Amino acid sequence: MKSNWKYAVFSVKKSKTFKSMRFFLIFCFFCIPGVMANGYSQEQVVSLNLKQCDVNTLCQEIWKQTGLRFIYNEEHVKALQAFNVQADHKTVQEVLDEVFKNTSLRYFFENDIIYIVNKQKDEPEKKEGRSISGTVKDTKKILFRGLPC
Repeated sequence: MKSNWKYAVFSVKKSKTFKSMRFFLIFCFFCIPGVMANGYSQEQVVSLNLKQCDVNTLCQEIWKQTGLRFIYNEEHVKALQAFNVQADHKTVQEVLDEVFKNTSLRYFFENDIIYIVNKQKDEPEKKEGRSISGTVKDTKKILFRGLPC
């Protein structure tokens, strides 16, 4: 007579394994496309030939070719002088690097949206560093040594 005991133990482990595998596959199905979309938006290719254009015109042309949307403060970008853009099968990131290279603006991607922000306003101020060290004692004269900050 065959023993069903080994089969029963195997089936319990098998069902837990299948449940965990199913959970993992569902997790991968929903999470991996979001990761790939972020990298994909930066790698979209555009071809532009713009003479004496502004940031608004550049954004419209990139949007027409890629569907990428832009968010920016018009007060920040209107100070830029008109510029020429010559891009033949370049990525959006390369084009924007070239345009904002010597300006007070920077950009970053978030999914299919490109944010253009002012560097000075968004970067924290650098403060003069001071080194503080010392010894702290509590009421029972227990010594605490501090590390330099």
